[in-house]
Amino acid sequence: MTHTDFKLMGTVLQTFGLTDHHTARHRKVLFFPHAHFLFFNFCQRSFGTLPFARQLTSHTEGQKSKSQIFLRFVPCILTVLFFIDTCVAQIQTPQTPTPGTFQQVTPGQSYPTQNNNNNQQNLQNQKTIQQSQQQQYKQQQQLKDIYNDLHETDRNRTINYSFPSLTSMQGANLFYNAYKTIDSMLLGLQPLNLKKAVYIVESAYDTKLSYSKFNSQIKYIVDVCKQKMLKDKIAADNREGVNMIIYQVLCDTIDVQNPKTKVFYKSFPFRYDFTDFRGEEDIKQMFVSKLLRTHLGNCHSMPLLYLIIAEELNTEAFLNFAPEHSFIRFQDNKGNWINVELTNGRLSSDAWVLGSGYIKSEALNSKIYLDTIDKKQTIAIMLFDLSKEYLVKIGMDEFILKCSNRTLEFFPNHIFSIMQKADYYTALSMYIVNQKGRPPLEKIKQDQQAWNVFLQRNQIYEIIDNSGYVDMPKDAYEEWRKSEDKGK
Repeated sequence: MTHTDFKLMGTVLQTFGLTDHHTARHRKVLFFPHAHFLFFNFCQRSFGTLPFARQLTSHTEGQKSKSQIFLRFVPCILTVLFFIDTCVAQIQTPQTPTPGTFQQVTPGQSYPTQNNNNNQQNLQNQKTIQQSQQQQYKQQQQLKDIYNDLHETDRNRTINYSFPSLTSMQGANLFYNAYKTIDSMLLGLQPLNLKKAVYIVESAYDTKLSYSKFNSQIKYIVDVCKQKMLKDKIAADNREGVNMIIYQVLCDTIDVQNPKTKVFYKSFPFRYDFTDFRGEEDIKQMFVSKLLRTHLGNCHSMPLLYLIIAEELNTEAFLNFAPEHSFIRFQDNKGNWINVELTNGRLSSDAWVLGSGYIKSEALNSKIYLDTIDKKQTIAIMLFDLSKEYLVKIGMDEFILKCSNRTLEFFPNHIFSIMQKADYYTALSMYIVNQKGRPPLEKIKQDQQAWNVFLQRNQIYEIIDNSGYVDMPKDAYEEWRKSEDKGK
């Protein structure tokens, strides 16, 4: 078959959606029209040479031997045999016309004229072409039946309007157990405990973590803070003083001795980790456990560690969000808000946060940024972190939506949970569309369940648009984060 013939076959295959997974009967039908075309094109060329051969034989009989004449037909005969061998399993080929027996010519004897031979050949050709047309019509009807069968199968196909559950995946139960514990805290069935919430979220993903080690590392930092408070004579109820101690311990080298036991305590500062600071290559880059182990962290893990230390010291501090960023805010003894930027170890102002250029007035009005987040809301955000880890380790199913909805129930303005919910419905829309064979939008509208998923997705995107959220590129974030250092 020629290159053009293969292209034609490809067009038919693509039109009807037939692939190698379909039955051989379906695929074989598609070859019939092209086989007929090639076969009869060959016959017309071959048959046209027969009268000429007869005429040549009659006039040169004494000069040309029968073997020489036969050689002129060898290529045609071989071609016919090759074509029949390749196509016999697909079509029933018509009988190939053969020349009659040559008669001896004597003087005065008449012999068939060229016109009679042509008429007989034309009749044979017409008969063959008619048979070909009938066969092609039959195959077209078969193609039509196949096409209808495929569409009937599509109409009867069962569509899943939710993702398959991944609860049977190895390790999935750890995430569900973590969800249950955090949900109990949010519902008041257990005391709010950020340290415990952070650990169970991280250990669901990294099963090698040890709570005793995690707890002892935090306890040592708390002990350093307490010794520093004793040395500086900061009362435990001095909210501003205690927060300043935490800030100093996390951002500077502290060397202090207990005046009674004479035991020395020394801690080193935690620094910003420029490597994969979004956790895109390794989500464990976002973990507090990784920060404790390496003393390198980011704007996710460092504020959480600060809040855990504040919780252990029974003082108040709050989480705040900026574009692609989180930081700590606490009130001084006069009620003024102070921002702690742990990624560069400085006390920052709201003006610096607003200076990123990615905070619109709508974002401030919708309170997705620069809004004080209390302890219960912070623990609710741990469910968002849990869902991100689940997505990486287990996959996409309704657990993602469950976590997002629960977080938003206690923190309705958490823009990252809203965006994750939009991602969920976008992925679900594509999952449904692919099952339906990617039909036009008008066809989707006829399926109410599928269309409801699309509407839900669009509604969430509208919420994001109206919130004032603007995506902040990675390089823009880095430049903004370093701008505080340049200003000092």
